[in-house]
Amino acid sequence: MTSQACQGDSTQLSLPEQLRTGTRQKHHVLNTLVMAHLPLCLPPHADRPLHYAKGMILYGQIYSAFEDFMTVQLACSRANQRLAWMYQSMYLPQLLRKSRLQSDIEVLKSRLGRSEAEDLESLAQEAEVFYRRVKSSLLRRPHVLLAYAWTMYLALFNGGRWIRSRLVSAGVEFWLGEALPLSFWEFPDHVHANVEGEQLKEQFKIGFSAAASDLTDDERQDVVEETSQLFDLCSEMVGFLDRNVRTEPSQELSAGSSPYATPLVAKQPLECIRCRQTCEGRPR
Repeated sequence: MTSQACQGDSTQLSLPEQLRTGTRQKHHVLNTLVMAHLPLCLPPHADRPLHYAKGMILYGQIYSAFEDFMTVQLACSRANQRLAWMYQSMYLPQLLRKSRLQSDIEVLKSRLGRSEAEDLESLAQEAEVFYRRVKSSLLRRPHVLLAYAWTMYLALFNGGRWIRSRLVSAGVEFWLGEALPLSFWEFPDHVHANVEGEQLKEQFKIGFSAAASDLTDDERQDVVEETSQLFDLCSEMVGFLDRNVRTEPSQELSAGSSPYATPLVAKQPLECIRCRQTCEGRPR
């Protein structure tokens, strides 16, 4: 790995341009899959938000894994300072999705029947394998967190509003209550989401570019490769979800399934990659 950070070569594409160019085909494939599957979890194909909840539990593993990882590294006083600076450049509390998604899932579980809630708990346990895979990638190459932040947050900005409008159009009867459990798709002040969302998007892109400027050439290539692999992972999740959704809830429950609430993601502690100790606390 080179020891010098990438410099402003006028002939070199920016990292965002590299990511867009390098993943264009896989992005198209995944987008086609998502657009084909979204209607299947809404009326008239579905009369309850069970399949939607399953999909969000699954994709939530990615957000939870990289947000947990970033939070721990920012909270550790002995973390690698260059990485901490890159993470801090991109860190925007308004962007964090994990707690919002957890809240949405808990509301859905409370509104669905007991067997359906247990089905979601069983799926959450199975889906932890994806959380662990993302965490493993970040432990090996912590700089590739840029791949996850860029892909997953821009997906929220670029397609999230349209998806949310489709979800809202399903109506309160479908969502089994007046308050829609869709905070994952919302910004803190949703009244001005069209304005604040764009401002937040621009803030993130500026911070991302600042972080990317401190990467070495080899690290940039790692981020490009990880982004491509992330699209593969998302497509793999679609197949995983297809197999789960086609299965009757009673078949999905393992023999040892607990009747109590299961966390959205694994609760194993994360360690600071520098001091290898469990770090608690808030990001700096």
